[in-house]
Amino acid sequence: MTITLQAEAKEFIKLAIPLAGAQLAQSATGFVDTLMMGWLGPTALAGGGLAASLWMMVLVVSSGLVLGITPVLAAAQGAGDRSLSKSLAHQGWWLAGLVSIGGTLLVWFLPNLLIGQRPEVVAEARIYLQIMAWGFFPALTFAMLKSVVAIVSAPQVVTIAIVTGTIANCIGNYALGFGNFGFPALGLSGLAIASVMSVWLMLVILVVHLLRRLPGQGFVTWRMPLNLPVLRQILQMGWPLAVVFGLEIGLFTTVTYLMGSFGTEALAANQIVFQTTVITFMVPFGISMATTVRVGQYFGQKDWLGVKRSSKISLLLNISYMSVTALVMLFFPRSIAGLYLNLADPHNRATIDLTIQLLRVAGVMQIGDGIQTTMVSTLRGLQDVRTPMLLGFVAFWCVGLVFAYFWGFYLQWGAVGLWMGQCLGVQVAALTYYFRFQRSINKLQFQGK
Repeated sequence: MTITLQAEAKEFIKLAIPLAGAQLAQSATGFVDTLMMGWLGPTALAGGGLAASLWMMVLVVSSGLVLGITPVLAAAQGAGDRSLSKSLAHQGWWLAGLVSIGGTLLVWFLPNLLIGQRPEVVAEARIYLQIMAWGFFPALTFAMLKSVVAIVSAPQVVTIAIVTGTIANCIGNYALGFGNFGFPALGLSGLAIASVMSVWLMLVILVVHLLRRLPGQGFVTWRMPLNLPVLRQILQMGWPLAVVFGLEIGLFTTVTYLMGSFGTEALAANQIVFQTTVITFMVPFGISMATTVRVGQYFGQKDWLGVKRSSKISLLLNISYMSVTALVMLFFPRSIAGLYLNLADPHNRATIDLTIQLLRVAGVMQIGDGIQTTMVSTLRGLQDVRTPMLLGFVAFWCVGLVFAYFWGFYLQWGAVGLWMGQCLGVQVAALTYYFRFQRSINKLQFQGK
C-alpha cells in the first residue's frame, strides 16, 4: 500500500509540477500588468484593474466550456480509445472558435456596462478592454490546447510556452507602456497590446509542438470535421464547469464592481489583493488540473482506489502550499503592498493601509481556497459536474455575496466587509465540495461501476 501510494505520488507530482509552474508563470503576466499599472498612477491602476477583472471573468467562464474536454479526454486516454481522443481534440478547436466569437464581442462592449463608476476609471477600462478583445481567441484556444497537450504529450511544453509568453509580455510592457527601446509611451494601451501579443505567441508554441512532435496523431490538422455528438459530449461537461467558474470569479468581479462605491483607493487596494490571490491560487489550480487528469484516467479504468490516492495527494499538496501563503499574507502584508506601491509616498498611504487590511482577510481564505479547488477538480475527473454547480451557487452567491453586501454596506464595514463575505463563501464551498466527493466515491464503489 505504501509503495503504491509513493508510486502514485511520483506520477502525480511529475504531472503537477509543470502544470502548476505553467499556471504560476501565466499569473505573472497579470502581476506584471498590475505592477506597471501602479507605476502609471492610481487612476490607471483602478481603471485597468477593473478592466482586467472583467476580462478575466469572461475568459474564465468561457474556459469552463472548452475545459469540458479535460475529463472526457483523460477518460478516453485511460481507456485506450485513441480515435475518440483525436476527435475530442478536433471538436475542442471548433468549440474554442465558436465561443470566441461571442466572447470577443462581449469584451469589446463591456465598458458600456460600467454604470456608476467614475468617468476617468471607465475611460481607462475602455482603452484596456477594447484592445484585449483581440486576444480573446488565442487565450481561449490556448486554455483548451494546454489540457490536450498535458494529457496526450508532455506537460512541460505548456510551461515552456507560458514562460516564453510571460517574458515577451514583460519586455512588451516595458517597451510599449513606458516608451523604451525606441517605442512610443502608450501607457495602458501599451500594456494591453503586449498582453495580446504574448497570448498569440503562447498559442503558436503549442500548435508547433503538436505539429512537430505528434505529426501522425492528427491532433492538429487542416481537416477537422465537425462532429456534433462528440462536441455535445464536451459541452455536457463544459457548461456546468463554466457555471462553476462563473459563480466563483463572478463573486470576485461583483465585489470589485461594488468596491467602486468606496472610491479609487478601494478599487486600487482591491486590485492589488485580488492580483496577489490570483498568483497564490495558480499553484493549487495547476495541481487541480493534474488532479482532473489523473482522476479522469482512473475513472476511465474504473480504479476507485486510484481516485482516492490522487485526491489525497492533491489535497495534501494544496493545503501545505496554501498554509505558507496564508502565513505570508497574515504576517507580511506591508511588504506585499510595497511590491505594487511606493510605501514612502504619502499619496499612497490610504491605499496601502486598506491593502494591508484586505491582505489579512485574504490570508484567512487561502487554505479553504486550496481545499475547494482540489475537491471540485476531483469531482470534475469523476465527471460529476452538475451538483457541484448547484453547491457553488449556494456557497458563492447565496452565502458569499449576501454576507459581503451585508457586512460591506449594511454594517458599513466597507471594503473589508466585502472581502470577508468572499472569504466565507470560499470556506462554505470547500466544505460542501468535500462532502460531495465522499458521497460520490462511496456511491461509485458500492455500485461497482
